[in-house]
Amino acid sequence: MNGGVDFLLSQAIISLAFFGEVNFMGNRKNGYIYCHALDESGSAILTLAVLKKGAHTALECGIIDPKSKEKLECIEYIFGKSGVKKDLFGCEKIEAATKNGSFSVAFCGDQKHINIRFEKCLAHTELTAEIVLKPLSPVISPDKEEKTGFFTVQGKVFVKDREYTFSYEKSVGIFRSSKAFSGKSRYGAGFVYIDRKLLALVSDFENEDRNRVFYDGVLYETGGFSLKKGENFGEEWILTSQKCDMKISFFPKFNDRIDVSRPWLRLHGDRVFGTASGSIASKDGKRLSFDGMHCLYERID
Repeated sequence: MNGGVDFLLSQAIISLAFFGEVNFMGNRKNGYIYCHALDESGSAILTLAVLKKGAHTALECGIIDPKSKEKLECIEYIFGKSGVKKDLFGCEKIEAATKNGSFSVAFCGDQKHINIRFEKCLAHTELTAEIVLKPLSPVISPDKEEKTGFFTVQGKVFVKDREYTFSYEKSVGIFRSSKAFSGKSRYGAGFVYIDRKLLALVSDFENEDRNRVFYDGVLYETGGFSLKKGENFGEEWILTSQKCDMKISFFPKFNDRIDVSRPWLRLHGDRVFGTASGSIASKDGKRLSFDGMHCLYERID
């Protein structure tokens, strides 16, 4: 399935918008950005992704509905550099286009305006997205090559004859970027509101120094995570951490299988979406219990 690559291209756009790395696509030989957000109803997932390798860029934007097990997406490949210029309002803007459509990102203060318009795509279906992103948490930067954060999103996405709405009050998402993506990843993230305060988790199962919790405006480390998967898809996964007294039960609902084979790009793995319940200690030792946490687990080989 080519969805993983397309997904990656849109993602890159979003990450660029947040981090202000205007030259990322133009100057970097390799890069990976991934982002997803819940719609206003909390039932559909917007996915945006970008993968850059040399002069090749893969873009994907789509909607996943875990209930119907359906994914509607647009996939496009772009060869060459993306253009950077100032718009009429003085905002720095990234633009790129193919014969099938175009995308752009405008950096206006802390808001990032993203427009994607493809009347047809190299693969799958036509798609239009007009969304604005606002940071919700500090950027988590374990090192110079990796960045992760959370945001709110507002706007609309049109896929085929369907319309999906996103609002700052109800639509939360996760973004992450890597300037040195090796083609391998084992990563997890999740978020939920507790008494109107955001609790968010980020995990790198390859490097425990990158594991973080964000709650009530405070960012702190969790130490190493232990993950035990169910034998069959849909069965309970158990995630624990002694340092922050954490125990979480995760139930997979949808697997966005990644299977891309191109002369310049090979990616194989899984992105598993689902919900979780459990408890974790805050930085000051308070017990935080939750249910309905939206989660993502990614494995790329």
